[in-house]
Amino acid sequence: MRGYWQQRSVRERRGLQGLGIFLAVVIGYVGAWLPAREYLAQVRIEHQQQLHLQHALAAIDHPGGMPLADRLRESAERGNVTLRELTVESGRLRLLASGEALALLRWLATLEHMGNRWQSLEILRQEDELVVRLRMADG
Repeated sequence: MRGYWQQRSVRERRGLQGLGIFLAVVIGYVGAWLPAREYLAQVRIEHQQQLHLQHALAAIDHPGGMPLADRLRESAERGNVTLRELTVESGRLRLLASGEALALLRWLATLEHMGNRWQSLEILRQEDELVVRLRMADG
């Protein structure tokens, strides 16, 4: 390799060095800088969506003055459903609930009747009860 390099004229060597530096800068920009900026932009958007959903959940009031999260907890209690988890994740409300099959299915029907819409619903059987993982759309 050294022999090949020495055979090149000074002008060719400088041109190849310049080309190598240019390629390193372009690869660094495209391979590291652009993906980092895109990632940060996506994280910023997701954060804004989460804040918006949290404010929306806090602002949605039932005629009794209860926020959506409290209404869900209350309806779960009334329906004999154990609400294990209620979180906001990626701009969506995520529920994890368990209970007897019939009670859980009735509760889901009640949620839908109340106007709630979900994006995904996963029902698992664990021992003598069902477990539901539910992601609800905002609004």
